[in-house]
Amino acid sequence: MKTIFNDSKGHVFTGISVILIISFIIIVILFLNLNYFITEETNQIIASDNLKYIVEDYNKNIEVLSYTSLKEISENVIKSKTPLKDSSEEFKKVLNEKLSNKNKEYLKKYDIKIESNVISIENSESPEYLKFKTIITVEKDNEKYNNVLESKTSVLNLKDPLGILLCSPDPSLSYNETNILFGNSLSKYLEKRNVENHENYINATAPLILKKCPYDPYIHHGDNHTLADCIKNSYYHESADGSCYLCRLEGKPLCPHYGFETFIIPRANIENNLSSVSSPDHVVFADNYPGDPYYYFNDSNKIIFLDSSHKKKYGL
Repeated sequence: MKTIFNDSKGHVFTGISVILIISFIIIVILFLNLNYFITEETNQIIASDNLKYIVEDYNKNIEVLSYTSLKEISENVIKSKTPLKDSSEEFKKVLNEKLSNKNKEYLKKYDIKIESNVISIENSESPEYLKFKTIITVEKDNEKYNNVLESKTSVLNLKDPLGILLCSPDPSLSYNETNILFGNSLSKYLEKRNVENHENYINATAPLILKKCPYDPYIHHGDNHTLADCIKNSYYHESADGSCYLCRLEGKPLCPHYGFETFIIPRANIENNLSSVSSPDHVVFADNYPGDPYYYFNDSNKIIFLDSSHKKKYGL
């Protein structure tokens, strides 16, 4: 009986030992697997963060290159005095070429393969920005990312070609770094449109650089010398009737989009107080309804023509 008990006890201890060993092995395997899983998960997070950084950096490049593209386009339009047939398509073409070069740079410097295509460009809720969408595919270290990036770019401080496009190729028209000098060209343009007293716009001037007016709400233009300062600095104002930047590149003084207006400044020393076409640019170039003379800064040489609705808009 004692032998049997000893044998049984030995078997019991042997069984327990085997169970403990197997359990230990399982725990070690589970621990190793868990450690591997955690390591892999951490690596994936790091890789995903790296890819996220790449995409964010690339989107910043899109915004920079989009502004550069618009500037290049506007310079070419003004130099050639030729309006674009489809400014959105031209913008996509120029920007896609610049992105293609940028993609080659990413591949060469960082071994990152990027494919991109700008698929849409349109006006935003504010006329000072354009928004667009770009399809991109990014591949890095066996990771792949596909998405549509939404970006925007400002049109502020770009050149406005509208007046040059509409009044060319009259040889009296010229421009400098800040203003369009119409000479006789605008008066002739208005004469062809049967605008009365078009002579008042001989030697008229207009802004060339699109600068946002800081006097907002606009009704404050009626305060003190605000209007005079606005005109002196050649500011632009938001307008439901004015042309957006893309349409200005196409030589369109009116468009269905929310756009801009700026004042066309008539010549100085107008001999009479006869009304003439109201001075906001979309009125001068297209709408052609009359305005009364408005002398700003209490100077008879400083005059614009304004209709009642624009007087109300600017608090005059």
